[in-house]
Amino acid sequence: MNAVKDFLLSIISNIHEDYLEITLITSRTQGKLTSIQRPFGVGKSTLAFYLSFLLHKVAHEGIEAMFDPDIGDMRVWAEVFDHAAYTLDEVIDIITHTEERIPCIVWDDAQLTAPAVTHITKEMKEKIEYLSIARPFVANIIMTAPNISELAKPLRKLVSYELIVPERGRYEVQRIVRRKNFYAPTKDYERMLYLSDGVFPPFPPEVQRMYDEWRRKHTKIRGFIILSASKARGLQGTAPL
Repeated sequence: MNAVKDFLLSIISNIHEDYLEITLITSRTQGKLTSIQRPFGVGKSTLAFYLSFLLHKVAHEGIEAMFDPDIGDMRVWAEVFDHAAYTLDEVIDIITHTEERIPCIVWDDAQLTAPAVTHITKEMKEKIEYLSIARPFVANIIMTAPNISELAKPLRKLVSYELIVPERGRYEVQRIVRRKNFYAPTKDYERMLYLSDGVFPPFPPEVQRMYDEWRRKHTKIRGFIILSASKARGLQGTAPL
C-alpha cells in the first residue's frame, strides 16, 4: 500500500513541481493479480475520474486532501468533467483553451482515436507529439484503453505508469521502466516494475448520473462523426452520372 501512496504522491508532485506524466489504465491483461480480463465495464473510467478528482482536490486544498477526500464535492467533480475528453482532438482543445495549468485531463477510450495501426498518419503523429510539450498547461493525462497494445506506438512511448484493473474496485500499479541499451542506443530496454495494489470507490450516485450522461453524449457524437466520414468517402468514390 505504501507503493500506491508513492504513486499518488508522484502524480501529485507533477502539479507543484512542473512535471507532466501520462498514465494508462487497462483491464484486458494480467499483472500480479488474477484478472477477469474484461475489456469494458470493469471500472477503468471510474478509476481515471477518481484519480482526476483527487488531483483537482489536492490542487485546491493541499496534500492533506489526498488522505480523506470528500468525494461528494460536486464543485470539484464539475471541474473533473470539464477536463475530460473522449478524443485526441478534445484533449488538445482543452489544453489550448486553458488559462491555468490543469491538474489532470482524463482521456477515456484513447484507443478509439489513437489506435495501433500499421502506418500512422503524419497528422496523428503530430497530434500525439503535441502532448509531449503540453507541460505548461497540464500536469497529468490519464488515459483508459482495454490494453496498451491497442494504442498508437508514439502514444505508448509516452506512458509512465500502467494501472491494471483486474476487477471492479481494485487496481495494481506498474511503472514502465526504461534502461539504456548500449548495443542499440536508439532502442531502450523496457520492463514493467510492479509497485503495489490498491482499491477505489464507486462513483457517488450523482456523479454516476453525470458520467452516464457524459458518456452517452460523447458516444453518440463520435458515432455521427464516423457515419458522416463513411458517407463522405462513399460519395467520393461514386462516379458522376
